[in-house]
Amino acid sequence: MRIEADLFSGRPNPSWTAGPVEVRAITALLAGLAPSAEPAEPFEGLGYRGMVLSGVEPEVHPCPELHVRAGLVAAACPGGRVTYADPGRALERRLVEMARDRLPAELYGALAGMAGL
Repeated sequence: MRIEADLFSGRPNPSWTAGPVEVRAITALLAGLAPSAEPAEPFEGLGYRGMVLSGVEPEVHPCPELHVRAGLVAAACPGGRVTYADPGRALERRLVEMARDRLPAELYGALAGMAGL
C-alpha cells in the first residue's frame, strides 16, 4: 500500500510504502468507515489536497485507491465512486501522523499545518 501526501503542483508529492504496522493500523480504520451521502468534492486549489492511499489490496478494502480529506474518503471503486465518512478525521489524522517519521521535520510541519491537524 502506498501513502501519498497530495501537496504539490509541478513536482512529485512525498510518498512512501506502508510497512506492516502501518497497514494494520490503516486496515483497522478502514474497517470502521461507513458510507456517506455527502459527496467528496475534489479540492482544486494549491496546497494540501489530502492524503491518497493507492494499491489497497482487495482483502483490506474493495476500492484500490482512496482520497482522504476533510472528514471524507472518496474511493475509486469497481462500478463507480463511493464516499465514506471519516469521523473525527481519524484516518486522515493517522495518515498524516505516519508522515512524521517519513518526511523532513519542516515538510511534516507544513503538512500537519495545512491539514489543520
